[in-house]
Amino acid sequence: DGSSHVHIIQTFPGVSSGSFNTPDHEYPSWLELSLTAIDQHGASASTMVRLDPETVDLTFHTAPSGLEVAFGGEIITTPFTETVITNTVFTISAPTPQQAPDLSRWDFASWSDGGALSHEITAPSSNAIYIAAFDGETFNGTFRDDDNSIFESAIEWLAATGITKGCNPPVNDRFCPDDTVTRGQMAAFFSRAFGYSDDGGGNLFTDDNGHLFEHEIDLLGTAGVTKGCNPPLNNKFCPDNLVTRGQMAAFFQRAFNG
Repeated sequence: DGSSHVHIIQTFPGVSSGSFNTPDHEYPSWLELSLTAIDQHGASASTMVRLDPETVDLTFHTAPSGLEVAFGGEIITTPFTETVITNTVFTISAPTPQQAPDLSRWDFASWSDGGALSHEITAPSSNAIYIAAFDGETFNGTFRDDDNSIFESAIEWLAATGITKGCNPPVNDRFCPDDTVTRGQMAAFFSRAFGYSDDGGGNLFTDDNGHLFEHEIDLLGTAGVTKGCNPPLNNKFCPDNLVTRGQMAAFFQRAFNG
């Protein structure tokens, strides 16, 4: 299929017998042992023997089923089975946290072999099963912390429209409905809601360099929705200050009136 390739492992000149260790390699693979004999007259003859490895099946499950584990550098949805060469060393791990199709969140708890979240295994001489157990809780909708909020439907609308992504990146399975809003967060909400795309070349303010919402703040400033937080100079945005209701009124007026 064009994906096969050859590795020269070692040559053994001038020997008639011996042994060698085979390298770790993914399956399918095999060894070819080539023997060349040369007599005193320089005549030679060669023969080759194919050595196929002993293999085992490693099967992976999660509890609950359908979550993901990492095997051999690849993240795979369970359950699945891999055929491998015995005594080969692999790293297995359980990405955590994970979100199931029903939007429930699951955190890694343990491996059936007693290993750490990420650890090495050596393929045994017989088939084996590895199970990653997770602890979790179910919740409704996009976020796990707003089920009892009177604003849950409005929060879900914000998430569906892309105006909010959550409050705990990179997982972002929480909205923090009872938290206050900073000016930086407000800039992100407005830039997504109104579709701003021009940042005016960036670096409009001196106090937001490297801030999580620096780009969104520049979008808001270029759109004229914010003037700054230290008039008349207005070279600062104060991204971590809370937004007052008066400031919010000004932001909305400028956003809707252009």
